[in-house]
Amino acid sequence: MRIDEYKRTYIDVVKIEERRGFLMHLMSYIFINAIFIAANLMYSPNVTWFVYPILGWGIGLLIHFLWAFIFSENDVKNKQMKAEYIARQRAKTNEISLDDYKIAYREIEIRSARRGFFAHLSVYVIVNALLIFINLFYSPEVLWFAYPLLGWGLGIVMHGLGTMWTKDDLIGLEARVEYMLKG
Repeated sequence: MRIDEYKRTYIDVVKIEERRGFLMHLMSYIFINAIFIAANLMYSPNVTWFVYPILGWGIGLLIHFLWAFIFSENDVKNKQMKAEYIARQRAKTNEISLDDYKIAYREIEIRSARRGFFAHLSVYVIVNALLIFINLFYSPEVLWFAYPLLGWGLGIVMHGLGTMWTKDDLIGLEARVEYMLKG
């Protein structure tokens, strides 16, 4: 199997996975925000706070959409170029094996996953600090900030756990690519 052929198919598989991830994110957004709206209307109908998590999370959802449908392909291509460069540097030749390329690509992807987690965690802390301020300043009679704090916190925990399994996920993705190339 040629590396170029593998790389093209890998991009196709990643695009499918990114779009599937976006759809899961969208379903979570709809379901959880429906709960926020219901909680707001039941427990504090005089204060319309549900718009804050809808807008805040909506921004994240928009970024995820743009990533999944527009920017992910270029990101993968850049990582592929870096991986090829790293594999060639290690091999000290222009001829590299697919296995050498995969090892270099996995290393790049694992570093990227960790950076993504810490970026997500930073946004979580900043936005939730803002939500706590808004809640305590504008509607201290109902402590609604706990809902997005806990809901998004669960997402952060899941993201952190997912980061720990990045290598296994990549190996599974590689297996799907190889299966598609054989079929």
